[in-house]
Amino acid sequence: MHLVFLILSNIFLIFTAAWSIKLIKDAKGRSAWVAFSAAFTFLAIIRLSELIYCTISGTTAFPWFINDLFDLIISFLLAIGVIFIGQVFFSMDREEKTRIESENRFKTLFNNSSDQIYVIDLYGNFVEVNQVIIDLLGYSKEQFMNMHIREIKSSKYFDTIDSLLDKIKLEGNLIFEAEHLTKNGKVIPVEINSRLIDYSNGKAILSMARDITERKQTERKIVNAIIETEEKEKERFAKDLHDGLGTLLSSINIYISLIKSGQVDEAQKENLFNYTKGLIDEAILNAKEIANNLRPNVISRFGLVAAVKSLCEKINNTGVLKIEFTTGNLKKDDLNKDIEVTLYRIINELINNTLKHAYANVVSINLVKEVRILTLKYNDNGKGFDVEDTMGMKGGKGMGLTNIISRVNAINGTFKIKSTPESGTEVTIHVKL
Repeated sequence: MHLVFLILSNIFLIFTAAWSIKLIKDAKGRSAWVAFSAAFTFLAIIRLSELIYCTISGTTAFPWFINDLFDLIISFLLAIGVIFIGQVFFSMDREEKTRIESENRFKTLFNNSSDQIYVIDLYGNFVEVNQVIIDLLGYSKEQFMNMHIREIKSSKYFDTIDSLLDKIKLEGNLIFEAEHLTKNGKVIPVEINSRLIDYSNGKAILSMARDITERKQTERKIVNAIIETEEKEKERFAKDLHDGLGTLLSSINIYISLIKSGQVDEAQKENLFNYTKGLIDEAILNAKEIANNLRPNVISRFGLVAAVKSLCEKINNTGVLKIEFTTGNLKKDDLNKDIEVTLYRIINELINNTLKHAYANVVSINLVKEVRILTLKYNDNGKGFDVEDTMGMKGGKGMGLTNIISRVNAINGTFKIKSTPESGTEVTIHVKL
């Protein structure tokens, strides 16, 4: 019976030792598992040795010194294994605490962000939302968990959802504009930054949506300002043509008709010829003036720097305002004519604003080119103003600034204005060349 038990014990121990050795590669605490595997192996060896000894000798007793030696080795290996296992448990506990802290930080950021943050699965179903999107769109968290992303999109973007999801899955991240629809039907324009993430043993899409209502309103103001400016320019151009050149050409036509009629004598005909020639000269000059208003002649001939210098000299000669104009290494052919004309108009409008509103007596204008960037800096020492209030005014009171911004945008520039009451005004414009 002892031999039967010994055989069964050996079978189980050999299987355990072999399996434990096989698991070493996948064990998280590899050192501990090596120690345990060695202990099981030694235990299997001693039992196998005992079986062989008992079979050969015909006794059931195994030499005590061999038993004790193997027991000592096995105990030592088990002790080492237990120590390493303790370290594994400690490491796992530390990782768990780190994971919990990381999750708590993520939840804090997730729920305290000023942006709408939500997670959807790869099919567009909501799996997580933050408090901002709940408050803004008016749905409860439970309602969101039973909704598809399509249900919060306006009809304008309804058909783009599938293609956007495919693009995010393909590229990993995407920034785009859309419109969110609240529970009561209000449309909110948003800019969305979406990316593919690992979530709950799978993939999901994390999105952050920022309300861009104010930006859209500003863009509409700028577009309206551009349209209004263009309409005013067309109106002024039509008036110049009608009241100036048109009147002169009508007069010339009348005098030519009189000469052609034969109802005037030679002396009158000569006077009419001379008068008609004078009208033609005036018409030519008038046409040049109209063309000069469209593109100042001094810019076409001498460039932006010369045009601004000429403008500043004219104003300085009045004694109303002192303008200090400085420029760096800017040359006549460094800029294309469209940029030169636009910057000239901007400088002209800034000076007009200073004359009309600022009660300043000194203005400084600096125009400098560095590598591929042209920088215009404009400062006056006037009374200043509240920029946000002025830009938000109705009735066209902020139109001057809006016109300038629209001109800057037309040449792909950036515009920055700094002013507060009683502190003067500083404008900085950067244009990529």
